[in-house]
Amino acid sequence: MNPQPGGPSSPEEFPMPPKPAQWFMLLSLFVRPSLGLMIVQLHRMWVMPAFLTLAMLSIASCSNTVSVFKLYYPIVNEIVTTVANDLAPITIADGRIDWRDADKPYSKEICGWQIDFGTVCDEARLHSVSALHGVCVTTDSIDVWFKDFPEQGKFRIEHLWKERQIRKLGDALAKKGENGFDRDSFISLGKMSSVLATPLICIAMFLRYFWVILLCQIIFCVTTAFMRRDSAYTFGDLVVLSISLSMIPTLVSLVWHAAAPPSWSFDNIYFAAFVIYMLYAFHDAKRGMVANAGNDERP
Repeated sequence: MNPQPGGPSSPEEFPMPPKPAQWFMLLSLFVRPSLGLMIVQLHRMWVMPAFLTLAMLSIASCSNTVSVFKLYYPIVNEIVTTVANDLAPITIADGRIDWRDADKPYSKEICGWQIDFGTVCDEARLHSVSALHGVCVTTDSIDVWFKDFPEQGKFRIEHLWKERQIRKLGDALAKKGENGFDRDSFISLGKMSSVLATPLICIAMFLRYFWVILLCQIIFCVTTAFMRRDSAYTFGDLVVLSISLSMIPTLVSLVWHAAAPPSWSFDNIYFAAFVIYMLYAFHDAKRGMVANAGNDERP
């Protein structure tokens, strides 16, 4: 028998529930994820969770950048001061870098960094170096190297400056009537470079955390689409749900990392929190479905 208008299965019997307040939706995401996500799906209330997630990501990025700066600024200051005392003046002209006693190789470990002037980054030589990272400066190049897997003898060498960049710096100095750096100006350059690199570090951290969140959102969309293939979820529903699902793990990661910085990084904490919260949301939804089925069976 076909349902009549106004019957139990007509749309008029089940109208769209009113849009709740933002605080109620946010609170539901904490205590009843299935209810909160249903509200987000029905009313497309994803803007506030997305805004709060990005705000917390910005706070985490800035906080970690400050920690990195406090850790590495004294190291950079010690390195540039030692190098300036030993090798200044350092001149740059015609695409070449020259320093005091440039005909003699300079090698010194400073604050765990191996600093070499006049020596090419050669893996055969780096095997005998105890430091895990360092800088190699020659007359026409500046390279930085890292031992990614010291026990396996694997190195990573990054070419920071080549002859073209060195020539450009020399031309810029020549326009100012200078040809290099004396002791004091070299130390000032090192300190200024550390400060100017801080915003870049912050942006890099933000993009790293954002990528982890995006990866987890993709995992959620794929998992939900696979586990609930018979559901009426559209692509837009999955995107909205995944955005809202990211807020609580971000908050947990931020608070945990700020209260007692563990050995885990922020993104590792987030990934674990996201998996746990996603499982909790699935369990909460399943529990609600079982409860509703029990109510329907009652006479």
